[in-house]
Amino acid sequence: AKNEEPGAAEQAAKSQTGSEGGCAALKREYEHCFNEWYRNVFLKGGAELGCQVEWEKYRKCISLEVDQGEVRELLEENAERLQDARASSSSN
Repeated sequence: AKNEEPGAAEQAAKSQTGSEGGCAALKREYEHCFNEWYRNVFLKGGAELGCQVEWEKYRKCISLEVDQGEVRELLEENAERLQDARASSSSN
């Protein structure tokens, strides 16, 4: 596992440049680590967990994105649309 500075997830969540979003690099790191662990440890009967550091950084980044409101706004918009659709279908 790589050792990065403690704020890696926060920096990734804040730097939403490009089309892939702020957590995409952390997601790729986790997926790469997981695939290596799966191939080299799990399939060979290993019981130890792997990629906990990578998973935590990625999970924290996603949580920060939700907390920053970008995902929350989308969920709220969709909830409003669903309520409107239900209201109009029940009034028919």
